[in-house]
Amino acid sequence: MNQNFSKRLDYLDDEDYNKLSPTFKKKKIEFTNICREVNKLTKQINKYTDKVNELKNQRRIKCNLQTKLHNELKSINKDVLPSFSISIDDKKKVGSEYIYCVIKLGTQKSIYLKEKKELIKILSKYEPKIKTKNGDKFKFLTSQLLKSVLMEIIDFKSGNWRKSTPLFKEILSVLDERLLKNEENNNSWF
Repeated sequence: MNQNFSKRLDYLDDEDYNKLSPTFKKKKIEFTNICREVNKLTKQINKYTDKVNELKNQRRIKCNLQTKLHNELKSINKDVLPSFSISIDDKKKVGSEYIYCVIKLGTQKSIYLKEKKELIKILSKYEPKIKTKNGDKFKFLTSQLLKSVLMEIIDFKSGNWRKSTPLFKEILSVLDERLLKNEENNNSWF
């Protein structure tokens, strides 16, 4: 919009204003009101833009602090809390997939579990959802089940946990105990 035109309309003499037709007078009043509203909205936009810029700056500062603290704390995960994953050794010649549970805590240790079909049959007794055709879901559910058992069996705080990793038989015995306790709790009267 032409600012000069707006200013010229604002500064009309009374004489010139009175010479205008009634429709032009109405339009001039309407135009002046709209110009004021536009100016008011522009000021609000500028105010909010300044506020948004201030918030972005505060967020940037907080994100830098968050990154710094994360970098200082991430060593806790690597040094204190183990990670568990499932590894599948695919033997195409034999036609079998051998499953390992990999534990990482500073270094890596693997526990041989079973051949995949046999493992699914055994573990589905404890976790029925393991009987899935989705390989990623199978790995996730199996690692979560084994994680709960291995966290109970192994003392990861001791430095010699790698020397005494349990066999699959020990894992199954813990799972059997849990299953037995669940059945006893479900059969009780209380």
